[in-house]
Amino acid sequence: MLRSRRWWWILLASTIALFPLAPDRGAAADGDPVVLAGHEKDALCVAFAPGGATLASGGKDAAILIWDIATTKSTAKLTGHKGSIQALAFSPDGKLLASGEMYKMVKVFEVATGKEAASIEAHGTGVNAVRFSPDGKLIASGGTDRAVKLWNPATGEAAGALDGHKHAVNALAFSPDGATIASGDEGGNLFLFDLAERKARFTAKVHAKAIRCIAFSPDGTCVVTGATDPAIKAFSAATGEERADFKGAEVLANSFSFAPDGARIAAGTQDGTVLLLSAADGKTLSTLKGHQRPVTGVAWSPTGATVASSSMDRSIRLWPVPPAAK
Repeated sequence: MLRSRRWWWILLASTIALFPLAPDRGAAADGDPVVLAGHEKDALCVAFAPGGATLASGGKDAAILIWDIATTKSTAKLTGHKGSIQALAFSPDGKLLASGEMYKMVKVFEVATGKEAASIEAHGTGVNAVRFSPDGKLIASGGTDRAVKLWNPATGEAAGALDGHKHAVNALAFSPDGATIASGDEGGNLFLFDLAERKARFTAKVHAKAIRCIAFSPDGTCVVTGATDPAIKAFSAATGEERADFKGAEVLANSFSFAPDGARIAAGTQDGTVLLLSAADGKTLSTLKGHQRPVTGVAWSPTGATVASSSMDRSIRLWPVPPAAK
């Protein structure tokens, strides 16, 4: 059935781009994504709060926007960063939001008030990744200074470092049990760190080119990496042994997110699409098209019903996704 649409004309330099806006009622029609507009420059990352009712997005405009998923409206704008917001992560209880910028800093905000709780000069150069530990007691950050560092989110004080990388650290993730941190770097190297020992128990060059994204499966048994080879691979979280090379998914993925049930992976790609991949074999199950430029971040809602994506076209999109086929 045809529905009327409004169109948003944007004049950028000498180029005119045409984007469809979401319907007035704030929800997508016929399974189309809802488009959230608010960033003045490239949107670079997204993160869902626990429960999935709130989304945070960060951009090249140095702004963090908080979105209410039910109304699809922005409820707050968090400021204080001086450069591009390159990474976001909510604490497990949803009360804090950590952010990393291109100019050294990691900041921690109180979600309820928007107040800055901590400001940390975390790295000598840009911060590419931030993650909360599953118990909420640590923040891990990775930077272009080749370091993985740990921080106390309550005080902003240093809580240790994980050494070994000889290239910029682009991505990191905690295992669901909090015992392991996986990190990937510009040289294509994968590290698995034992958090208690603060030492690497596995390291290997697993990609020919830079690792851009990394994620643990929800059950903690598998680590999936995406690189600029382009290639997507899966490894045993216990041993680092390669489990699969997803030959059917030879795409340049900038960001990953597992579905809550672990059956699918959302991958944001350089060609502007969001791919829903089978976690078992990497087969492409769905291709979500709409972004006009590369997809920089993806996040699967804890409810499993929505995938959020950020793009260099400045937009955030909320894609309704059906349950996995059984």
